Amino acid sequence: MEEQKLLSLFPYETPYEAQIEYMKDVRRILEGGGIAILEAPTGFGKTAALLATTLQYGRQIIYTSRTHTQMRQVALEVEKINKKRSKNFSLVVKGARSRLCLNPMVRKIPDPEEALHACLASIKNLEETQLGGGDYIKQTFQHTFQTSGEWICQAGLKQIKVPVDVPTDAPRLATVEKLREYGKKKKICPYFLSKILAAEVNVIVCNYQYILNPTIRSLLSWSLQDAILILDEAHNIEDICTEVLSKTLSQTTLEKALQEVLTVTGTHELEKMLYEINDVFEIVDLPLEEPVKGTEFMEKLAEVGMDNDWINKFLAQIPIMIKVQKEIVEKSGFNRLYLPRIFSFYTTLSSYDPRSFVAMYHSYGTGEKRRWTVTYKCLDPSLAFNQIADQPHALILTSGTLSPLQGLEERLGIKAKIKKTYPPTISKGNILAIILTRGIHGKPLTTKYEARDEETALEYGETIAKILPYIPNGTILFFPSYEVQRNMMTIWHRHGLLEKFNAPIFIEEERADVEILEEYKKAAKKGKAILAAVCRGKMSEGQNFKDEEGRAAVMIGIPFANIKDSYIKAKIEYYEEKERGKGRRWYLDDAVRTVNQAIGRVWRHKDDYAVAILMDNRYAQPYILTRVTSWIRSRIVRPYSNMPITTIKWYLQKFYNEME
Repeated sequence: MEEQKLLSLFPYETPYEAQIEYMKDVRRILEGGGIAILEAPTGFGKTAALLATTLQYGRQIIYTSRTHTQMRQVALEVEKINKKRSKNFSLVVKGARSRLCLNPMVRKIPDPEEALHACLASIKNLEETQLGGGDYIKQTFQHTFQTSGEWICQAGLKQIKVPVDVPTDAPRLATVEKLREYGKKKKICPYFLSKILAAEVNVIVCNYQYILNPTIRSLLSWSLQDAILILDEAHNIEDICTEVLSKTLSQTTLEKALQEVLTVTGTHELEKMLYEINDVFEIVDLPLEEPVKGTEFMEKLAEVGMDNDWINKFLAQIPIMIKVQKEIVEKSGFNRLYLPRIFSFYTTLSSYDPRSFVAMYHSYGTGEKRRWTVTYKCLDPSLAFNQIADQPHALILTSGTLSPLQGLEERLGIKAKIKKTYPPTISKGNILAIILTRGIHGKPLTTKYEARDEETALEYGETIAKILPYIPNGTILFFPSYEVQRNMMTIWHRHGLLEKFNAPIFIEEERADVEILEEYKKAAKKGKAILAAVCRGKMSEGQNFKDEEGRAAVMIGIPFANIKDSYIKAKIEYYEEKERGKGRRWYLDDAVRTVNQAIGRVWRHKDDYAVAILMDNRYAQPYILTRVTSWIRSRIVRPYSNMPITTIKWYLQKFYNEME
């Protein structure tokens, strides 16, 4: 009876045992409140399981993810629940302005904070000739319009209405596509319609930025307080938390901001302070291209007059910034606005402990053409995460690749009530994993920096050439970096090895081309094809390689982040200063989570089958092996090292024969 109630909204016929276990754990966290970290393997059907459980609790559900495709999937699952169980749950996909705004100029602005300022500067009240800075910003940001009359957007458009109330015929399952279609038809702003719909619907679907970016979160028309917050695809969460607090200030931006200020009267103080910023970064004593600890950076700024008092005085100019934005839009219809970037940079400087940041000073060109840029990067994801962690009634972090769970929990600064990895819904027999520690000629396989020679590259190439005949259809070779990919492919080409692969080869380049991917997938469905992809690239993160598109994932080496990169170095040092060994643990976790994420791309549904081949002698070491996600680790054939190539051929033949 209890299980029947649990499954009362489940939109499919029979859930798997693992799904029921997952739903029971979700229910536990919903009943008692708190945080859960749930690793549900690829092809698990976690979206349906999450929604079918959470929709029973009558609280607002905020479902966050990274890509538009993933958000659309949430809308499809709610639609299925409504049809299957005769319900009327409502949903809004809170898309970014880049997808929802009817003004093509705003849509082109990639940075969400910049787009926000450009949008707000375009809105006015038809009955008000002048809105005071503070009132205007508060009312427009929070969308609690208190003045009477109609609000319109006038940025180079025929007046688009900015809605204050939800129209009676607004879509109930409001995806980005439906909102834009409705907005165009009714001449109503789809973005602000989604904003006011969010206060009424059962499920809000949005990008992480809405939750984790403090500026954007402060302007929401809905609250996290006592809600159910789901962070899907949460393997990205640490990076996103540090990105939202990382800022850049450039001399070019400053000059363009000055041009904006000079077109508006009554801005003398702000103009003077912008010149002071330029003077400070022209004379500040900072090393070039070398990371400087945040505390040292702040001390250096104070030495040349930019202390905390100066920063606070500058931030007091925000009402003037708003005035500038508004006047520019009214005069010229629309401009991309640069002034907000500078305030965003100084807001971050004043709001957080500099010990959790690192600064980098860059300088380009010489003489009059010399230009400077300063980046101020956050090192600690817990700074952003702790701002939201205790607000929701229940907070669920879930993904196919969160292992090791303890490291994630530790770095986010949280204590989870439930931490769990679930068995896959895919039959165990459909998953095979092999570790290759030596190549065909007995040479150790590794992509360690000191072993990146021609001999090792050839050992990799010749071994892959011997394995490929036993793999049907699509094989994805995952390289640890673009540099390793280019070097190995060049050596293989020079020695005629690519011909021995006996299949068309498609190469992922740094500017990932969608056409290459589509051509590879078409070729893989017809017969043998090879995709040379790169870890942390677009093809290892957001792409699925189901059925013939990915019958094998071959991991060449281990994708450790570049230890020579100044930010990576600073992050390791930061964690080591906090606790000995923590930096090394982060470095290992980051690399192996990237492996888990990449190889997981080839099992996409319960009947899918594929092989993972891990080619590096370090995979046999416990410090790496224990970090490989358990549902793949449990399918690695033993022994873990020195397996002869004949044995590997036997395993591959046996596996594919059984599957086919």
